[in-house]
Amino acid sequence: MTKSYSVNLIRTLIILFTLNSCSNLDVSSPSSSVFNLLLKNFSETGVVIGKETIESIPYASSLISFGGNAKSLIILESIMEDTNTWISSDKVRLIENNGRIIRTMGMPNDLYYIERPDLDFDFLLTKESLSYIAYYSFREPVLNNLKVEINSEVIGLETINILGKKRQLILIEESLYGPMINWSAKNKYWIDPITKYVWKSKQYLSPRLPHVQIEVTKKPAS
Repeated sequence: MTKSYSVNLIRTLIILFTLNSCSNLDVSSPSSSVFNLLLKNFSETGVVIGKETIESIPYASSLISFGGNAKSLIILESIMEDTNTWISSDKVRLIENNGRIIRTMGMPNDLYYIERPDLDFDFLLTKESLSYIAYYSFREPVLNNLKVEINSEVIGLETINILGKKRQLILIEESLYGPMINWSAKNKYWIDPITKYVWKSKQYLSPRLPHVQIEVTKKPAS
């Protein structure tokens, strides 16, 4: 499928419905069939996802990959206060708060809940390094309150390219260690030094799953 064909298809779909606000999106509404078709279209092999195509979609969107495999599109389904819910074509939902995935639905061994100190990236960027404890809970199979030792470290500026747009972002790395099951991993967050917005991340959500990488292609409206 060529780039021009993809853009024209999206424009044709958009004519079919009027979207007032993605934060009011109801996937049970008549427009949900178009919403699902958009997701399905961008999960097919060979579809070109470029800047023009992304701008044609009236939803906030991100590129997602698991374990470094092929990228597909996820779309913002809803906003509730400062928590965003993103949805994939196979109905996997990622609940994200200020760049961190805090819950998943529809995955093997879903991340159900994280109990952690209220440390946002604005605060973490003021510290060269910081250690704290979090507790992770999972479903299928159930594992509650897994103690995870976390060390956050500010690495420095990096140039990140997302769909041809280069950004100078600050990288924060978080080293995770769960002593009970000997689980270790490293999360990475690329953050705008001015707005503190997380444009890219690499996150480990469960000891049983590969990492998920997210690149924001169209951020939610402020």
